[in-house]
Parts: sequence; C-alpha cells; structure tokens
Amino acid sequence: MKRPSGIFPPVLGRLVVAGLAVCAAGCARQDPLGRVVAASNDMGLIMWKADHGGDLGAEDLKAFDEAVQEIKYQAMAPGTADGTSVQDRIYGRIDGVSVREIVKTGLGFKLQRLTQQRGDLEAFIARNSRLRTRAWDDESADYLKEFKEKQTAKLAGLDQQIQATEAVLHRFDGAAAPPSAPVRTDAAAHP
Repeated sequence: MKRPSGIFPPVLGRLVVAGLAVCAAGCARQDPLGRVVAASNDMGLIMWKADHGGDLGAEDLKAFDEAVQEIKYQAMAPGTADGTSVQDRIYGRIDGVSVREIVKTGLGFKLQRLTQQRGDLEAFIARNSRLRTRAWDDESADYLKEFKEKQTAKLAGLDQQIQATEAVLHRFDGAAAPPSAPVRTDAAAHP
C-alpha cells in the first residue's frame, strides 16, 4: 500500500515533537530551594512538608526546620509584639516565601541572636576578669577559676554555633536576611 503524501505527515511529526518538548519542560525538576511554601498555620506547614519536604536533601530540610524554629522564637521574643498575633507574625514570614528565603531569614535571626549572646558573654567575662580573691581563700579561688573556664568554654561553643550558622547561610546564598526580610502583608496571606 502506498503512503499518502502531502502536508499531514510532516505537520503531525512536528506536533508530536512539540508536544514531547512541552511535556519534558513541564516535568523538569524544580529547584527545591526555590519552591514557595504555602502554609498559613502549623497544620498547613506540616502538610506542605509532607508533600514537598522529601524534595529537600537531609541538610536542607534540617536547615529549613531550624529556620522555622528561629522564626517562631523571634516572633515570640519579648518586645516583638506589633498588634498582630504570634501566628500571624510567624506565618507572615513563611507563607508565600521560598524555602531559600525562609532559611536565610530564620538563620539570619539565629545569627543575630548568637552574636548578641556572644557580645553579652564577652562583656560578662571582661567584668568577671577583674574579680580577685583573698590570698588565703583557696576555695573561692578554685571556684572563680572553674567559673572562668566554664565561661570560656561557653564562648567557644557560641563561636562554633556562629561559624556553623554562617556556613549554612553561605550555602544558601550568602549573608543573612535582615529581620524585615520577606513578609507577606496582602490579605491572601492570612485568610
């Protein structure tokens, strides 16, 4: 049997190729760090993580969870009340924001908190370094020495946490986001 010639076979071939190209483009794997989180409350976040958390690597998921905890901590910290509920402050920084930006914001808060703690501890160590005991008071001298060692160890621990947080932030695109970083304020953010 003879095949019909004409325009139909070449057009059909091109349509099939175009269809496959569109399908392949639509099925291309999205950058999981660029994925936008849709969660306006705790249950929404749990559901989003159940659907999309598996797309993140173990380290990225750990960083995301830590960042969310820091955002929650910051929203509940004294002096952060602005007339909105804690839940609105938390999910205003999460809902409609990419995983990458959430990590940068949350770990930016952590870095600020750790840096503040480190500065406070350094000031405390400096004040305590002027403490002296009486020559005959060995018990107090031993206590003071032990106390200074504990403070120095705590300072070293803070330094390690700061370095680890900076390393994760660098992996997620550099410097920490400022506290005012992405916040959705539109009415759709909190139905």
